[in-house]
Amino acid sequence: MNSNNLSFKKLDASTVSAYTEYAKKVIKAEPFLNEVECVDEQAVLKRLSDEFFKSSESLLAYKDGAVVGRLEYHFYGCPADGAKMAYVGWICVLKSERHCGIGQALFKEFEKECKNNGIEQYFLVAAENSEAASFYNAFKNAEIKTQPVLRKNV
Repeated sequence: MNSNNLSFKKLDASTVSAYTEYAKKVIKAEPFLNEVECVDEQAVLKRLSDEFFKSSESLLAYKDGAVVGRLEYHFYGCPADGAKMAYVGWICVLKSERHCGIGQALFKEFEKECKNNGIEQYFLVAAENSEAASFYNAFKNAEIKTQPVLRKNV
């Protein structure tokens, strides 16, 4: 796929309907992914106006007027040393649209956002399946490290 056939928009009130249609397709094709807890447009709209979620962005990839992929991220920094970083919380392309460059195009668009905001580095917790490994291995100038992750429900 030529990434010129894609356009990108951020998730907001004007794109929430297209996003929820995409999320329904993800859930139907791969319910085990847990892309979203539920596809409730009003709940998403409510969260979009909630201050708590203001630091998170979802970059949507559009093809032929429909959302085909999403990359969720947030920027953060360390006041002690001034480091500016980003965390990618989610990347998902519709199963029917994979292996066409959409995920790579989402990351390219995201990296533009990083550069525009002085972000020095980003990271994500990588999925552990062969399809994801193939995707991550295609990144240039990146390294995959296995590190322990502490996760605790509060």
